[in-house]
Parts: sequence; structure tokens; C-alpha cells
Amino acid sequence: MQQMNNTTQLNASSSEEIANNSDILNQQAIQLNTMIDYFKLESQSDDGNSNAN
Repeated sequence: MQQMNNTTQLNASSSEEIANNSDILNQQAIQLNTMIDYFKLESQSDDGNSNAN
């Protein structure tokens, strides 16, 4: 029974760590998109095709 309790606690701890890392990764992805947007040319559309003729 003690082993089941320890496993349950370990799983809960791992789940919290994964959720926290997921939040951090999401924040980093948002920052990366912001940085990439800085370098996009005004004549480009969202799909990367140029609007120039």
C-alpha cells in the first residue's frame, strides 16, 4: 500500500512539473513569434507569399 501511495505522489509531482514546463514552453513560443514578426516584410502575407506584382 505504501508503494502505491509513493507512486501516486510521484505521478502527481510529475504531472505538475509537466504542466509548468508546458506553460514555460508556450510563453517561449509566443516570444519567438513576436521576434519573428519583427523581421517579416510588410509586403508579405501570413502564408509567406509576396503581395508585390
